[in-house]
Amino acid sequence: ECFDLAILDLHDESCLIENPYFYLSDLDCSPCENVYNVIDLTGVEGINAYKKVFEGVPFIIKTNQPEVSFKDLQQLYKNYTAELASDSSRLQTRNLDVNSIKDVLSLDEHALSPNVHIQWRVNKMAAARIIRKVFSRPHFFLERTGQAVEHFLHVDGANAEPYSLPNPECSYVFIIQGSGERTIALKPPRECAKHCKAISVHMEPAYVLLYNWWYWRPVSLPGSVYPNLSISYMNSYC
Repeated sequence: ECFDLAILDLHDESCLIENPYFYLSDLDCSPCENVYNVIDLTGVEGINAYKKVFEGVPFIIKTNQPEVSFKDLQQLYKNYTAELASDSSRLQTRNLDVNSIKDVLSLDEHALSPNVHIQWRVNKMAAARIIRKVFSRPHFFLERTGQAVEHFLHVDGANAEPYSLPNPECSYVFIIQGSGERTIALKPPRECAKHCKAISVHMEPAYVLLYNWWYWRPVSLPGSVYPNLSISYMNSYC
């Protein structure tokens, strides 16, 4: 039975093994060559997110995204246990000994270490639809925007150590800060290291960061203001 479940999980994967040595020798680095900071486009009308991200320009926008707390995640799991439990084991943690998101959400928030890091990867349609109930589509996305099924939830203590964010299915990526804060450093890939500079942005609640992972490889670092947990959501679109 366990073997059968493992095979079913593999069926949902678009890529079984990621090649860590992948290198694109002819990557055009001009899209990131003259980018020196992450621009804030809050309040700017008629944003063409596709065009800017395709061009390699990362930007942030403050949205009307409601705050998402740890208690909100606990309540969500309580309300939709069956749907979320089927995709609860794709978990990576640091400074926490648990096996599933159910184990994580059964904990008291105040019992979590300031150094804790939790990454929950969701890769099933039913679970993805539930997560979108608390992390809604950014208002400036077109209705026909094709979001990937693969989602990531990150829960970090105020002192959680830096870590690299994954490269999701699609190259156009957005990160929604639900609560707390993190600093996201965007580093150019090694193909463009000689041409492009690393930049960073401070993420606060309700802000959305968009970038193209062909040109930017993100690292999440601790913030400096909020002592509470950081909860963020990551998805991509093609």
